[in-house]
Amino acid sequence: MAYDHILGASRRSDSDLARSAAFHETPYTSEHTFHEVLVLFSHLAALTTTMSFITSVLVLPQRQAAVVIAKQVASIDLLSGGRIRLCCRCGAWNAAEYEALGVDFADRTALLEEQIDVMRLLWTQPIVDFDGRFHHLRGVGINPLPHPIPCQS
Repeated sequence: MAYDHILGASRRSDSDLARSAAFHETPYTSEHTFHEVLVLFSHLAALTTTMSFITSVLVLPQRQAAVVIAKQVASIDLLSGGRIRLCCRCGAWNAAEYEALGVDFADRTALLEEQIDVMRLLWTQPIVDFDGRFHHLRGVGINPLPHPIPCQS
């Protein structure tokens, strides 16, 4: 199991987040090491044959679902023999991380829900058409598709 954070905010930052009491009680800052979780799982999948890989938690709205997550997770699934499990959330407190990545913190829940819909389609259909608020896919798909796995909310 590996945790996911792309950026950590510095406690020395001038942002409102860094000055808040809640921030000083958070589990991580820019001083903590976080490997990019899917790169880490790819590496470990090449070194092991029985270890399973679980994201806890992948902050999905900070990524582009169709290209980065759906394709990478499908690849890790196939190359590892189906040993990956994906747990996604929207992130509850680190607005600075979202701001730095150009994603509106207020839209994170709606974006997450749409990303899950897009990924499910990409993982189960060879060609996808989708017209949502954040994603517009016309006649595209990922190949190869991952092993058939149950997708849970």
